[in-house]
Amino acid sequence: MDNNEKTRRVRKTKDISQKEMAAKLKISQSTVSKRETGRIKLTETKMKEIADSLGVTTEEIKDFTDKSMLINVGDNNGNVSINEIQLLQSHLQIYEQLCQEKDRTIALQAKIIELLEKEK
Repeated sequence: MDNNEKTRRVRKTKDISQKEMAAKLKISQSTVSKRETGRIKLTETKMKEIADSLGVTTEEIKDFTDKSMLINVGDNNGNVSINEIQLLQSHLQIYEQLCQEKDRTIALQAKIIELLEKEK
């Protein structure tokens, strides 16, 4: 999938029409269509403008795959990118590991208490 197609998919993921995109970029809807279909080659400058209007980085567009997911959070400009989702998933994994460690510690402390009570 080329960057032109990726910009189209990111735009659609953000639930923005070509008409809305054209208005944001101050270009015609047909120009948006030509860019997305590859009839107009995307320069880095144009990619940056598109990315900014979508609330993502150019890297996020370039890295976008069918398995990628960009979601909007309900507030203004509260966009969460795939990188942020991956970071949150990593934090969740660490949290789960800490919870497991806490449970093991509690179980060991219970055994220690039991042993101390038997010694009395």
